[in-house]
Amino acid sequence: MAKFKTAKAREKHLNELYNDCYSEEQAVDQFIYLTTKGRNGGSTTVNNIRNAHRRRELGTLLRRLDPIAFNCAD
Repeated sequence: MAKFKTAKAREKHLNELYNDCYSEEQAVDQFIYLTTKGRNGGSTTVNNIRNAHRRRELGTLLRRLDPIAFNCAD
């Protein structure tokens, strides 16, 4: 498991990793669960997932909407 000194460093790493690993369609499939309202009340749309992929910000989206998965991600 990678060690990161800050959440921002983890976010940057995940932004790069997810964009390198997933096509846009794979990103939608992987993060579709974020479109349902979560425990913290946040949710997103498929279009927002697509836009996050294009902007290379899937890690940012995960940090905002699923902090538990964000902290467990590598």
